[in-house]
Amino acid sequence: MDHDVGDTPGTPSGVEPPVGALSTTDPEGTPTLRQRLAPMGAQLSGAGGALSVAATDRLDVAAVASALAGRPERVEWPGLRVDAVTALGDVGAPQLSMINGDCEVAGELSGAGILLVRGLLRVSGAMRFTGLLIAMGGIVFESSSHVDVLGALWRAPSADPRMTFHGTGGVAYSKASLVHADAAFPGTLPHELRLVGWQERL
Repeated sequence: MDHDVGDTPGTPSGVEPPVGALSTTDPEGTPTLRQRLAPMGAQLSGAGGALSVAATDRLDVAAVASALAGRPERVEWPGLRVDAVTALGDVGAPQLSMINGDCEVAGELSGAGILLVRGLLRVSGAMRFTGLLIAMGGIVFESSSHVDVLGALWRAPSADPRMTFHGTGGVAYSKASLVHADAAFPGTLPHELRLVGWQERL
């Protein structure tokens, strides 16, 4: 379900066709993934309703992360622990945030733009992010957490298999939020190839 910037996950007002809440490059593994994530079905709403899992073409998340690492406007931390109220940008001033280790959110974290976490992303407090969230390691949303992601969540292949979505909130697709992040940091996110013209020579 497509959400506009400012929407609350679960109350979409966007006009784009629905997409899968979670995507995998392994079509044969889709039933197993649905079974594994069944307890979290209400938090994965997209094309097809609850527990929305779709098979898509492979996305090289590592290549996107490498491109982001070369951006001069990036803001970096070796690791980040949030115990109080912390903001990593906002919709009016999106930020390219890179955490080169683990990100532990026990307090309240908000942000907008692009957030790249190279280690474990663990949330036991509250997190609201608008834009693109990229996890290169494990993802653990504790039962005490409330997480709202408006845009998209990408997870790279990782040696850390943890992917746990407990607590409340959800991940809601928002094309407008992704377009906004892409405009703020042009040239880093993948785009579809489009034929805009051709020339015949004899």
